[in-house]
Amino acid sequence: MPRFFSTSIVRQVVAITLALLAISTAAIVAVTYHNLGRYVMESAVSDARGASRTMAVLYGVADANAAVGVTGDELLSVTEDGIPEFKDHALVDRTAQSIAGVATVFQKQGNDYVRVSTNLKKEDGSRAVGTKLAADHPAQPVLGNGKAYYGPAQRFGRNFMTGSVPVKRAAG
Repeated sequence: MPRFFSTSIVRQVVAITLALLAISTAAIVAVTYHNLGRYVMESAVSDARGASRTMAVLYGVADANAAVGVTGDELLSVTEDGIPEFKDHALVDRTAQSIAGVATVFQKQGNDYVRVSTNLKKEDGSRAVGTKLAADHPAQPVLGNGKAYYGPAQRFGRNFMTGSVPVKRAAG
């Protein structure tokens, strides 16, 4: 430090100015990175909400017993007395085509959520039908409380932004 003070005042001012410029630039980059990350996350959650709404509407069209509550762009509820048997994957395939993404119908079996129809592929390329939602999946506790989950998830080694909406019985 003594060497710094022995230099000319011009060099000291230049050094301090450069240090302040570097600190300001780093702060601007950090704030921009944080805000961009938040924007990307909000945008992805919005896309997941839209995808869930699309699937629910297609589900309601495909099954006359399903009641789908939608207000504007918001999916309010999906109710039905029982989950139909999915003999084919037309619903998830139509949904996936509409949203350009992955669509899955889970059925609760005991404490597990089992994929009964999906276009999600396993590592071997086959549909992930019959596979369970991972026990550590962030949607588990939310769905267990009857609420919708929108957020990040990992499936078969790939990262996704997902939306999971429970289908409730008409009686509650």
